[in-house]
Amino acid sequence: MDCPKSRAVNPDITKTVDPRLRGIPAGTVVAGKYRIVGEIGRGGMGVVYEADDLKLGRTVALKFLPNELTNDAEARERFVHEARAASVLDNPHICTIYEIGEDTGKGAGEGAGEGGPGQMFIAMALCHGESLRTKVKRGPLAPAEALSIAAQVAGGLAAAHENGIAHRDIKPGNILVSKDGTARIADFGLAKIAGEARLTRPGTSVGTVAYMSPEQISGEDVDARTDVWSLGVVLYEMLTGRLPFHGENEHSFAYAIVHSDAEPLGSLPPGTPAGCGPIIEKAMAKGPSGRFASAREMAEALALVMAGAGFHAPPRPRPAFIRIALPAVLVAAAAYAVLSLGVPGKIAAVLGLGGRPEARHVTVFAPSVLGDSAADRAFAGGLAEYLRRKLDVIARRSRSWITPVEHLEIYEVREAADAQRVLGSNVVVSGTLKRAGDNLTLTLDAVVPAHYRRLASLPKSDNIANIATWQEDLVVEVASAIGLPPAPGDKAALAAAGTTVPKAFESSIRGLGLLTGPETPENIDAAIAAFEESARIDPSFAAAGVDLAEAYWRKYTLGKDQTLALKAESQARAVLKANDKLAEGHLVLGTVLRGLGRMDEAVREFERALAVDPLSYDTQIKLGSVYEDTRQPAKAEAAYRAAQRIRPGYWAASSYLGYFYFYQGAFDKARDEYETVTRLCPGNINGLINLGAAHFKLGENALAEAAFERSNAIKRNPDACANLAVLYYFRGRYADAVTMNEAAIGFGMGVYSLHWGNLADAYHFTPGNEAKAAEAYRKAIELVEKELTANPSDSHLLSSLAEYLAKSGLAERARAEIAEALRLKPGDRSVVLKSVLVFELSGARPQALEALREYVGLKGPMDEIAKDPFLAGLRRDPGYADVIKGKSAGGTGANTDITKN
Repeated sequence: MDCPKSRAVNPDITKTVDPRLRGIPAGTVVAGKYRIVGEIGRGGMGVVYEADDLKLGRTVALKFLPNELTNDAEARERFVHEARAASVLDNPHICTIYEIGEDTGKGAGEGAGEGGPGQMFIAMALCHGESLRTKVKRGPLAPAEALSIAAQVAGGLAAAHENGIAHRDIKPGNILVSKDGTARIADFGLAKIAGEARLTRPGTSVGTVAYMSPEQISGEDVDARTDVWSLGVVLYEMLTGRLPFHGENEHSFAYAIVHSDAEPLGSLPPGTPAGCGPIIEKAMAKGPSGRFASAREMAEALALVMAGAGFHAPPRPRPAFIRIALPAVLVAAAAYAVLSLGVPGKIAAVLGLGGRPEARHVTVFAPSVLGDSAADRAFAGGLAEYLRRKLDVIARRSRSWITPVEHLEIYEVREAADAQRVLGSNVVVSGTLKRAGDNLTLTLDAVVPAHYRRLASLPKSDNIANIATWQEDLVVEVASAIGLPPAPGDKAALAAAGTTVPKAFESSIRGLGLLTGPETPENIDAAIAAFEESARIDPSFAAAGVDLAEAYWRKYTLGKDQTLALKAESQARAVLKANDKLAEGHLVLGTVLRGLGRMDEAVREFERALAVDPLSYDTQIKLGSVYEDTRQPAKAEAAYRAAQRIRPGYWAASSYLGYFYFYQGAFDKARDEYETVTRLCPGNINGLINLGAAHFKLGENALAEAAFERSNAIKRNPDACANLAVLYYFRGRYADAVTMNEAAIGFGMGVYSLHWGNLADAYHFTPGNEAKAAEAYRKAIELVEKELTANPSDSHLLSSLAEYLAKSGLAERARAEIAEALRLKPGDRSVVLKSVLVFELSGARPQALEALREYVGLKGPMDEIAKDPFLAGLRRDPGYADVIKGKSAGGTGANTDITKN
């Protein structure tokens, strides 16, 4: 029997068109500011028009909603709430909402239909292109196009999910694809409203049945994973031209989704990567727990498949590991010896690998320069940094990684053996560079440090005029030599943002060497000049433009000259204006904005970088950091874990996550991550220091002491000494604490107010050292005041200043400084903890108890409160026990504003 709606024997279950919708004539002015140009499309969710915004001079899309969605005050309030929530989304793969409005009918005229009196509408960005529904109706898409669209949609969904917003109606009709291949999601925020309206009119199905998840059909609570299911169905349809389930009507179709298996994918079009099938199967797991945990995970899997790395869907593993480095250590030295030769074809055997290659953990040292030319040393350093960046593009396909240059400096790693022991590297690249006039001779050696086995020796000699050809050739040769042969798709990525002008490339390489060398004003000025020269020679050289923005920002951080910050931002925006799909541009702009305290803008730039490059480890780390800055721990943890999935087994990733957990008070989780760091890199002294700190916070003092001593045994260092001093202090071993604090200060580098403050505390409780204690507190105050000149709004420095003032008997000033710290960062556990101490030492016991109550309410760890000898009197106060039990202390009001005292 024919269906009266579609005139088909088997009705199109994907249609949601309502034949009752009427149009608004062109030229009609809506809500006093939007002039209708013409109708764009219509469906069960309303009619969409192109319109001119007469006030702002831009073209927009106006979507008028059916009366059933907003037919009473409660429904309207619900609509405004959902649409306003969706309007915060700012992502290149989401149609941006500008305004929520209501047309009163003035000027709309008779027959305005869906734009009649009191009709609600949404004004949004006009996204040019055709709907994916139209494209799919023409037949299956090419695999590359289908994967690109799916990855972009997954990226847009990830941005929404991370803002707490699910779409609930992902289908081809809600995905727009522009001529340049950019995909955008429409109708965020509407599916939930429509669902609550319980529409029964013919032709309308919320979360069109064909793409609804089993739990959505069953009326169960849904979360972001329902969008993962729907995107899996969309990808299935794009590749095959058919839907995975079938039915005679909506009811039988829905039954099939809930109770039947999907039709097997069968043979996919030629050129479809092998990993596509597992991605679709995982996305369409019947139970939400079997799917990708997030759209971000799905985007990363799609990116891996597109890069040629493949995807396999094992049972969900325990999340991998993550983190960064702090101060550091280790050996200096000369060139390493090569004991035997190898050839690229033998790499798997040399590394002890079989079949599928293991991940390469690669350290690239700057080639040694034969001669004493500073310019040649800068060029060699820049060439190494260029190699690191480009090898990273190839390495991420196999989840390999390249050691960042800053780790070489922080840990003073100069030899292959140290790269393995301290940084976990299993391949090291180094060599020599000689320049004679216009001729360059470069020899690079690739070595497996575990065996001192040479994988390859790559000699290269050329005239400087041909240097631009090295951009790709050198990278491909090195990558192939170390077992990371580029895939066909890597060629475009390697050439992206580059130049064909030799002089521009040469200047850029020199600038990179200066920028990654010692951070002095002179080096950064020279780097800026080099990048400016590159940009002047070849204005289209985008990579040099990004590096110029970075150099301006680095110069700003040295002297806080505001004009340099403005130049950095302006330069980054100029690069992005020319090419807004340059991930590196968004990354450096986000870095600048974060440094200027414009956190929301920084997040948007980092999200845009991820939309372009979902496998960027650095972007995830920066996103996690800015979420930490803005006290969004769940989002920060999600970003760090995403970084972890990109580089599983990367010690620095475990270090970042451990650092995050440590400052969230999750010391057991921090300990686990730092144990991973020390397992992967046994010679990493900072990993041992951080592990010891986590043990200490957990009350595992013997393990803490052992970790600090192991760090010192590898190389005696100020941080291990300072931490041993803290451990001894809280054990009451004040003389030993004095010895270790004096040792830490004796290194004469990286000595901060904290070291002098700790030394003063140890002197204070050591008989006969009262004068030394007073002098050490004076020194601590002097140093923290100096540190505050660089950042006068640092609440942690202010609270430390208040502590040292209180311990020096300067009570009134101490209370003023702690009040300012609390004002700047209310609810910060570290600051509130310091306020307990400051109020107690400045004779304000009631306020100390109130501060303690606040700290307990913040679930702050109690170890320091329970152990600090300065708080012994407070612990004897009857009010102390009451506060710990959550009771009232001495009748004082729980809401006393201690920041005003």
